[in-house]
Amino acid sequence: MVLADGTQGWLNSDSQIKYPVRFKSGETRLLELVYGEAYFEVSPSTNHNGDSNKVQQINVVGTAFNVKAYQEEAIVTTTLVEGKVHVNYQEE
Repeated sequence: MVLADGTQGWLNSDSQIKYPVRFKSGETRLLELVYGEAYFEVSPSTNHNGDSNKVQQINVVGTAFNVKAYQEEAIVTTTLVEGKVHVNYQEE
């Protein structure tokens, strides 16, 4: 899929995400991985004020990364493929 801001994403089977049809200029781009696994290739957060998910806030700095958050697994994992990300963990 290609999001309105040009971010490319791929979902693994049995995965679901939520995101707006269009991101508002100058505001944080929020995308929620409800469950499953998704891979993203995005432009730097400095252009868009960051990205986040339910348990982790991920600030992207021109990169490619994978997020895994299956319902049957207790741990959410972010894997950096290229570039740099800043991950803040938030306990629920």
